Amino acid sequence: MPSIAILGDPPARAALKEALRAEPGIRMVGELEASSAAVERLRRLGAELVVLALAHGGDDGLGIAAQIMREAPRPIVAVGPGRLLQPRLVSRAKGLGVLEICPQLPSPASGEYEAQRAHLARLIRVFAHVPVVTRAGACARWTPPTVPAAPPLHPRRDHVELVVIGASTGGPPVLETILRALPRNFAIPIAVVQHMTAGFNRDFALWLEQVGGRKTVVVEDAILLEPGVLHLAAEDKHLVALSRTQMGSSRSAQRSFLRPSVDVLFESAAQAFGAHVLGVLLTGMGSDGVEGMAALRRCGAMTVAQTPQSCAVDSMPRGAIERAGVDVQADPVDIAALMGCCQP
Repeated sequence: MPSIAILGDPPARAALKEALRAEPGIRMVGELEASSAAVERLRRLGAELVVLALAHGGDDGLGIAAQIMREAPRPIVAVGPGRLLQPRLVSRAKGLGVLEICPQLPSPASGEYEAQRAHLARLIRVFAHVPVVTRAGACARWTPPTVPAAPPLHPRRDHVELVVIGASTGGPPVLETILRALPRNFAIPIAVVQHMTAGFNRDFALWLEQVGGRKTVVVEDAILLEPGVLHLAAEDKHLVALSRTQMGSSRSAQRSFLRPSVDVLFESAAQAFGAHVLGVLLTGMGSDGVEGMAALRRCGAMTVAQTPQSCAVDSMPRGAIERAGVDVQADPVDIAALMGCCQP
């Protein structure tokens, strides 16, 4: 039974406490003001997960989230300050380590209340025992911990014509780290599936372009691959390699309840490029990408998984390592170095 603490102003705490009070399988151990003193109290309470109610503007609450992830890391589920979430707020929250952010719950009299209350409770149960990593620094950027890792291998330089990357929970700051560490002259096309909250795909693309300094396009229809450009899956569409010169999108059936799916991207890349592709599977919950990594290995492509110790959630890369096998395990900076080695 996960133990939770609720952080926020008194009205928000009261609303959340009432919404979760009778929920089976959730134990509330405290409710706190979102202040710097909350971190020490969280330690004493032993809360496994924090439900963070953000005030309008969100800055104060996100500052506390950053402090929690620096000093006493644990899963955080945030509840927004209104019914409509601002894309920049969502991007910043996830970059700081918040696992999910939901809109403010409607009035209990609303017909939507019960469904959204149940959704919040399900998120709490799912994320309560997710292992998280400390996020050091004033901006809480991802910092690789000191852990033993397999030494990077040099990819077969003449083989790589496309890099495909899959990520889910905890992915945005890792993608930022990789993109920042890439050589400026990196000219191989990159295709990315990042599981993303509905409605924030285009803002995420703009954010990636800003932090990575690399042109980023959302693939809605068939387009030519561009050297060095990041090609991002569109919302509710699979990203697929149509040929060795084209990427496209598909509204085919969900894969493991997901669209876009990492597996679909990786398998299409294996079919279109054969061994001429580098597959990278990053932090994330679930098993999306595991079968795709196996498909890439079968066709002779090089496969890289983020080291489980460096992940916010290690289910996806660990699944690939254990079930499909990978050529290399590496932290994000070494993944960027590997990608850089792919260029002739």
